[in-house]
Amino acid sequence: MEKKSDGVKDVFKWLEKECKAQKKRLDAIIKEKEKGTYYWFSDMGESIVREEEIRLETLVNIKISVEKYMKKLRHKEKESES
Repeated sequence: MEKKSDGVKDVFKWLEKECKAQKKRLDAIIKEKEKGTYYWFSDMGESIVREEEIRLETLVNIKISVEKYMKKLRHKEKESES
């Protein structure tokens, strides 16, 4: 029988992949900004960089919360097995 913590672990793994992908997107946008790709923006692309940073921060915070929840579920499952 699959435990709840196993399902949460799948979500956690997915979030890890999304965090890595978002980090790559952020790095790519920063490189583009350094090359002058966003020169037509009044802030030279700072708003785009900040938007991507906020997305990454949000994903990381969600991942941390899911990890804590997963650990809590595992602890409860171990207690109920005993």
